Amino acid sequence: MPIGRVIAMGSNPTIPSNHRQVPNVFGINTSSAKFSFQGGQSVIFAVRNLNIIGTTVKIENTRVVLRNRDDFWRHIFGNTYTVTDACIFIVLPLMTALVQWTIFGAEPMGWKFSFGTDSDAHLVGMTAYSTWISGMAPNR
Repeated sequence: MPIGRVIAMGSNPTIPSNHRQVPNVFGINTSSAKFSFQGGQSVIFAVRNLNIIGTTVKIENTRVVLRNRDDFWRHIFGNTYTVTDACIFIVLPLMTALVQWTIFGAEPMGWKFSFGTDSDAHLVGMTAYSTWISGMAPNR
C-alpha cells in the first residue's frame, strides 16, 4: 500500500540518482490538479513554495485494488475497490519539499494523483520524478 511521506525539505534538496524526471508532470499550481502517469516503484514530487508565506499541500494517491478471489465481499461489491492515501504537509516559504510514494510491483505501473491545498495564498511549483519513465524497458 503506497503511503506518501516527506523525505526532505530545504532550499535545494537532492533528488536520488536513480530517479528521472517524469515528462509532462511539472508546472506552477495555484489551486488543484489531477494527473496520472506510468511510473516506477518509487515516485518523488519536488514541491517548491514560490510564496513568501508557508502553505499546506495535500497530495492524494488513488488506485483500484483487485479483491482476493476468496474475499467474501467480492460476491456482494464486485471484483475491485478503490483506495485513496493522502499526504498533507506544510512547505515553508521559498523552500522545496520532497515527497516520496513507494509500492512494490512490476514497472511500469499506473499512478493517479490529485494535488491541492487549503491555503488562501497558494503558489507552488511541482516536478515529478520516478524510478521508471516512458521510454525505459519494463522491469518485470
